[in-house]
Amino acid sequence: MLLGIAIGDAYGAGYEFIEKNGLSLRNEFNFTKYQSHPNPKHNHQSGMYTDDTQMSIGVCELLLSDKEFNSQNLADNFVNCYKRDQIVGYSSRFQDFLDSINSGSEMLERLNPSSKRNGAAMRSVPLGLIEDKKMLMDYATVNAKLTHNTPQAIASSISVALLSNLYLNDKESYINVFDYVLPFVQDFPIFHSYLQEVSKLTKDSDLSILLNKDNPKLGVPCNAMKTTGAVMYILNNYQVLSDVLKESVLLGGDTDSVASISLGIAAMNLSLEELPEFCLQDLTNHKFGKEYLIELGRKLDGKFGMLNL
Repeated sequence: MLLGIAIGDAYGAGYEFIEKNGLSLRNEFNFTKYQSHPNPKHNHQSGMYTDDTQMSIGVCELLLSDKEFNSQNLADNFVNCYKRDQIVGYSSRFQDFLDSINSGSEMLERLNPSSKRNGAAMRSVPLGLIEDKKMLMDYATVNAKLTHNTPQAIASSISVALLSNLYLNDKESYINVFDYVLPFVQDFPIFHSYLQEVSKLTKDSDLSILLNKDNPKLGVPCNAMKTTGAVMYILNNYQVLSDVLKESVLLGGDTDSVASISLGIAAMNLSLEELPEFCLQDLTNHKFGKEYLIELGRKLDGKFGMLNL
């Protein structure tokens, strides 16, 4: 799970919104190595993950602790993860915000959590470890409300956590991932209706419903609802891990978030050996890189008794 999150994140980060730089995603696409982002302002290095993985680590570390899963403790973890390892990949505005604070309390005091973006969804995959569905949904709601207290973002956080739980436990019971998630998000009518439309998509469909409304060439936007739709489309239509990664990125737009969520979930039910060798071999192994993620997974397995973490 954790390696899937990081690999999807690190690979997707090399292609995030490159259409805005006047580049063709398909022309730039290279499935033989990690790419650094072509825009030097991103300061992204090949094989390095971004905020999607770092904040997922923060969620995992809180799950492993004896602390209550609440906004204060989650905020503390997010700030601590960033301060000890100041990676790039956060939005410039949020990174400036993180640079200006020193505690979770400051985050709670100063942050306006009114966004419909996908920040809550991108860090919800580890919440699938929670066996009890009500507790899972409660934790996913806490996760979203901290930074994205809007119906779309809350529903996205719940949906991603449920998908993760599904793949971890009994995916074979559900041929269609939408059959599993839709009953749990009926209290979010706009989100529910959107997923119903996405559920009709096949590999041969017009995928514009997943993409930027004003300019589909810009790919999947940083929108909670559309990101969740893109992830569910990928999981519903691709069953080989290399295809999950490749097709997540080829949707364009917020490639690191879609690939990170999709691969993190799918890796719990599929083998990392299906990926090109470079994906694991060249993944960052700095202090909080590959080996740290493997050890973190072992600790989660010890606490939750799961596999493929």
